[in-house]
Amino acid sequence: MKKSPKPTYLLFLLSAFLFFNGCKEKEPSTAIPIWEATGEPISFSGMTYEDTRTEMMVLSEGALIAMADYDVPLDTILETKKVKLFSRGEGTQWTLKTPSSSEADWIASGGIFASDVNATIIAALHVSEGSTTVVTRKFEKGGWSIADTLLIPIDGNSSRRNLKISDDGSTLVVFPPLIGYNQPFIQTYRRTSGRWKTMGDSIPIREVLPQNPQFWGNGHYWDFVDLNGDGSIIVSGDPFAEVNGPSSGAVYLHEWKDGKWIPLGAPIYGKFPHHQFGATVALDRGQMLLTVGSHSRKFDQNKQVFKFEDGSWIEQKDAFKSATFTGEVYAINKKGTVLLTANSLPEYAGEFPEELTIYHKAADEWKFLGKLKNTLGSIKEFEFVPSVNELFVLHRPYPTQHIVRYTMTTP
Repeated sequence: MKKSPKPTYLLFLLSAFLFFNGCKEKEPSTAIPIWEATGEPISFSGMTYEDTRTEMMVLSEGALIAMADYDVPLDTILETKKVKLFSRGEGTQWTLKTPSSSEADWIASGGIFASDVNATIIAALHVSEGSTTVVTRKFEKGGWSIADTLLIPIDGNSSRRNLKISDDGSTLVVFPPLIGYNQPFIQTYRRTSGRWKTMGDSIPIREVLPQNPQFWGNGHYWDFVDLNGDGSIIVSGDPFAEVNGPSSGAVYLHEWKDGKWIPLGAPIYGKFPHHQFGATVALDRGQMLLTVGSHSRKFDQNKQVFKFEDGSWIEQKDAFKSATFTGEVYAINKKGTVLLTANSLPEYAGEFPEELTIYHKAADEWKFLGKLKNTLGSIKEFEFVPSVNELFVLHRPYPTQHIVRYTMTTP
């Protein structure tokens, strides 16, 4: 009869097995980058109503932040805001660069202002009884000085205007908020010898009023115009256009050529009634890419990307879809270059996810950046600056808003 192995022999084999398996090189665990707030946030008073205007400008590769704020508490009758420019040096703290105590007139009625990409010039809207002016300041010799005061012709609908300046500071566009019953124009100016000079004829945003006033709604659209880096191309949206049904929307592009504005490609139209295509527009500064925002109940159709190819604007299908995404899409920035996902979307207004996943689009591919945790409330605007690998977020928990700079760490 064959004998069974002795217990000591079995114990030896077991020890050897555990020893050799323990000596094997373990697979390295993948550390998920975590994005956390760095330094103190920039805090300022929020508006009492929802507005589509861009409130945060990230300039000079993240070294400067421009915004507008009240200088008094919200329970006063003073509604005027002032432009404020914050700079960041070697450290993590933001320092108010302007206005100083001697520059108390940096008025920006309604918080409306614009800047070139490096904040060498800042234009702010001044509205008073019977007049609307754009006051432009220039930074030189270590200080700010008024470079130009431009009187803006106004119609009977509104004295308020929005402003955009090209990245290089050469071109200024001025336009009123868009509502269903007005016929606004885009006024364009070229900076010559330090002064704004009229640049061709005004560009009509719409030439025919919509025929269905019951579908106009009461919305005011402020961010439906954009321009490229040198101001030679202007894009405008009309979410109330009726080409494919009431408020289906349309987007138009114009190019500065031979001393006048001419159409660039055919108009782009919304796909279905109440699409409100063209509510926001963003023209990529480096490529001929156009991101169009809409305001409809078909959430997957509320952000679309187009590329200019062979004289036409071609939609880039599935621009905001990727097999690498986890969870559901929570937010997309205006330029369509940064996307946030959440494991589950909030069910009620005022709620927001505790954790978000960040993706950045580069070279037509979505890149996973990491997890965003411990945020300061609901997110209104956000921008990623690849050159410094930093994320800037405008949080909007009323009554105080916060601009927060997030940097990446690893656990």
